[in-house]
Amino acid sequence: MSKVSHEFMRRQFQKRLDKIKAELDLLQSTNEHWNRMHPRRGTLADRKEKYMTHPLVYLAGPYRGRTVAEVTANIRRAEKYAVHLMQAGYYVLCPHKNTAHLDGCVPDEFFLEMGLEHLRRCDAIFVMPGSEASAGTQAEIAEAKRLGMKAISFMSWDDGSNSGIIFREGEI
Repeated sequence: MSKVSHEFMRRQFQKRLDKIKAELDLLQSTNEHWNRMHPRRGTLADRKEKYMTHPLVYLAGPYRGRTVAEVTANIRRAEKYAVHLMQAGYYVLCPHKNTAHLDGCVPDEFFLEMGLEHLRRCDAIFVMPGSEASAGTQAEIAEAKRLGMKAISFMSWDDGSNSGIIFREGEI
Protein backbone atom coordinates (compact mmCIF):
# COMPACT_ATOMS: atom_id res chain seq x y z
CA MET A 1 0.00 0.00 0.00
CA SER A 2 1.40 3.36 -0.96
CA LYS A 3 2.06 6.06 1.56
CA VAL A 4 -0.54 8.32 -0.10
CA SER A 5 -3.35 5.76 0.07
CA HIS A 6 -2.38 4.90 3.64
CA GLU A 7 -2.58 8.58 4.61
CA PHE A 8 -5.90 8.92 2.75
CA MET A 9 -7.40 5.94 4.65
CA ARG A 10 -6.11 7.32 7.96
CA ARG A 11 -7.83 10.65 7.30
CA GLN A 12 -11.07 8.91 6.26
CA PHE A 13 -10.94 6.82 9.40
CA GLN A 14 -10.30 9.94 11.52
CA LYS A 15 -13.27 11.72 9.90
CA ARG A 16 -15.54 8.76 10.74
CA LEU A 17 -14.16 8.64 14.26
CA ASP A 18 -14.73 12.39 14.74
CA LYS A 19 -18.30 12.01 13.43
CA ILE A 20 -18.98 9.15 15.85
CA LYS A 21 -17.52 11.17 18.75
CA ALA A 22 -19.75 14.13 17.84
CA GLU A 23 -22.81 11.86 17.75
CA LEU A 24 -21.86 10.38 21.13
CA ASP A 25 -21.41 13.87 22.60
CA LEU A 26 -24.83 14.86 21.28
CA LEU A 27 -26.37 11.67 22.67
CA GLN A 28 -24.77 12.25 26.07
CA SER A 29 -25.95 15.88 26.24
CA THR A 30 -29.43 14.74 25.19
CA ASN A 31 -29.43 12.12 27.96
CA GLU A 32 -28.25 14.68 30.51
CA HIS A 33 -30.99 17.05 29.40
CA TRP A 34 -33.57 14.25 29.61
CA ASN A 35 -32.42 13.33 33.11
CA ARG A 36 -32.67 16.94 34.24
CA MET A 37 -36.15 17.31 32.76
CA HIS A 38 -37.36 13.89 33.92
CA PRO A 39 -35.70 13.03 37.23
CA ARG A 40 -35.52 9.38 38.13
CA ARG A 41 -38.21 8.00 40.38
CA GLY A 42 -35.75 7.42 43.20
CA THR A 43 -35.24 4.35 45.31
CA LEU A 44 -38.00 1.98 46.29
CA ALA A 45 -37.90 3.44 49.82
CA ASP A 46 -38.37 6.95 48.37
CA ARG A 47 -41.34 5.78 46.34
CA LYS A 48 -42.91 3.96 49.29
CA GLU A 49 -42.58 7.07 51.44
CA LYS A 50 -44.17 9.18 48.69
CA TYR A 51 -47.06 6.78 48.14
CA MET A 52 -47.66 6.37 51.85
CA THR A 53 -48.52 10.08 51.98
CA HIS A 54 -50.51 9.96 48.71
CA PRO A 55 -52.37 6.67 48.36
CA LEU A 56 -53.45 5.63 44.88
CA VAL A 57 -57.25 5.54 44.82
CA TYR A 58 -59.34 3.70 42.24
CA LEU A 59 -62.51 5.60 41.35
CA ALA A 60 -65.36 3.12 40.85
CA GLY A 61 -68.69 3.98 39.28
CA PRO A 62 -70.84 3.35 36.23
CA TYR A 63 -69.41 4.04 32.79
CA ARG A 64 -71.85 2.50 30.34
CA GLY A 65 -75.15 4.04 29.35
CA ARG A 66 -77.95 3.53 26.85
CA THR A 67 -76.80 6.54 24.82
CA VAL A 68 -73.58 8.41 24.14
CA ALA A 69 -74.99 11.27 26.23
CA GLU A 70 -75.40 8.95 29.23
CA VAL A 71 -71.84 7.65 28.84
CA THR A 72 -70.58 11.24 28.63
CA ALA A 73 -72.57 12.18 31.74
CA ASN A 74 -71.02 9.25 33.64
CA ILE A 75 -67.53 10.31 32.56
CA ARG A 76 -68.18 13.92 33.64
CA ARG A 77 -69.51 12.74 37.00
CA ALA A 78 -66.39 10.63 37.53
CA GLU A 79 -64.21 13.62 36.59
CA LYS A 80 -65.93 15.68 39.28
CA TYR A 81 -65.18 13.11 41.97
CA ALA A 82 -61.61 12.63 40.68
CA VAL A 83 -60.91 16.35 40.96
CA HIS A 84 -62.23 16.49 44.54
CA LEU A 85 -60.14 13.46 45.52
CA MET A 86 -57.01 14.98 43.97
CA GLN A 87 -57.66 18.26 45.74
CA ALA A 88 -57.83 16.26 48.98
CA GLY A 89 -54.32 14.90 48.26
CA TYR A 90 -55.09 11.48 46.78
CA TYR A 91 -53.57 10.12 43.59
CA VAL A 92 -56.56 9.03 41.51
CA LEU A 93 -56.90 6.35 38.87
CA CYS A 94 -60.08 7.19 36.98
CA PRO A 95 -60.87 4.35 34.53
CA HIS A 96 -63.63 6.44 32.98
CA LYS A 97 -60.99 8.78 31.57
CA ASN A 98 -58.68 5.93 30.58
CA THR A 99 -61.28 4.40 28.26
CA ALA A 100 -63.44 7.44 27.45
CA HIS A 101 -65.50 6.79 24.31
CA LEU A 102 -63.47 3.77 23.20
CA ASP A 103 -66.66 1.68 23.18
CA GLY A 104 -66.72 -1.07 20.59
CA CYS A 105 -62.98 -1.31 19.89
CA VAL A 106 -62.76 -4.41 22.12
CA PRO A 107 -65.47 -6.39 23.95
CA ASP A 108 -66.85 -4.87 27.19
CA GLU A 109 -65.36 -7.78 29.16
CA PHE A 110 -61.88 -6.58 28.17
CA PHE A 111 -62.52 -3.14 29.70
CA LEU A 112 -64.00 -4.68 32.84
CA GLU A 113 -61.01 -7.00 33.34
CA MET A 114 -58.59 -4.16 32.63
CA GLY A 115 -60.36 -2.06 35.25
CA LEU A 116 -60.05 -4.88 37.80
CA GLU A 117 -56.33 -5.15 37.04
CA HIS A 118 -55.93 -1.41 37.60
CA LEU A 119 -57.87 -1.75 40.86
CA ARG A 120 -55.50 -4.49 42.08
CA ARG A 121 -52.61 -2.03 41.78
CA CYS A 122 -54.28 0.63 43.94
CA ASP A 123 -54.19 1.25 47.68
CA ALA A 124 -57.86 2.12 48.14
CA ILE A 125 -61.19 2.42 46.33
CA PHE A 126 -63.69 5.26 46.13
CA VAL A 127 -67.18 4.21 45.03
CA MET A 128 -69.25 7.04 43.60
CA PRO A 129 -72.50 7.36 45.56
CA GLY A 130 -75.55 5.98 43.81
CA SER A 131 -73.58 3.61 41.60
CA GLU A 132 -74.47 0.40 43.41
CA ALA A 133 -76.76 -0.77 40.56
CA SER A 134 -73.84 -0.91 38.09
CA ALA A 135 -72.69 -4.48 37.40
CA GLY A 136 -69.15 -3.27 36.73
CA THR A 137 -69.06 -1.33 39.99
CA GLN A 138 -70.34 -4.38 41.85
CA ALA A 139 -67.47 -6.44 40.41
CA GLU A 140 -65.01 -3.73 41.47
CA ILE A 141 -66.44 -3.63 45.01
CA ALA A 142 -66.26 -7.43 45.28
CA GLU A 143 -62.62 -7.43 44.14
CA ALA A 144 -61.73 -4.64 46.57
CA LYS A 145 -63.32 -6.62 49.42
CA ARG A 146 -61.46 -9.75 48.36
CA LEU A 147 -58.20 -7.78 48.46
CA GLY A 148 -59.04 -6.19 51.83
CA MET A 149 -58.67 -2.69 50.40
CA LYS A 150 -59.49 0.47 52.29
CA ALA A 151 -62.43 2.51 51.10
CA ILE A 152 -62.43 6.28 50.74
CA SER A 153 -65.75 8.03 51.29
CA PHE A 154 -66.79 11.59 51.84
CA MET A 155 -68.57 12.82 54.92
CA SER A 156 -69.91 16.10 53.55
CA TRP A 157 -70.33 17.82 50.25
CA ASP A 158 -70.68 21.49 49.54
CA ASP A 159 -71.59 22.05 45.89
CA GLY A 160 -71.09 25.81 46.25
CA SER A 161 -67.40 25.48 47.12
CA ASN A 162 -64.95 22.64 47.48
CA SER A 163 -64.06 23.67 51.02
CA GLY A 164 -66.84 21.60 52.62
CA ILE A 165 -65.57 18.23 51.36
CA ILE A 166 -64.12 15.94 53.98
CA PHE A 167 -62.93 12.45 53.06
CA ARG A 168 -62.40 9.58 55.43
CA GLU A 169 -60.78 6.17 55.10
CA GLY A 170 -62.41 2.99 56.30
CA GLU A 171 -63.34 -0.54 55.37
CA ILE A 172 -65.31 -1.30 52.26
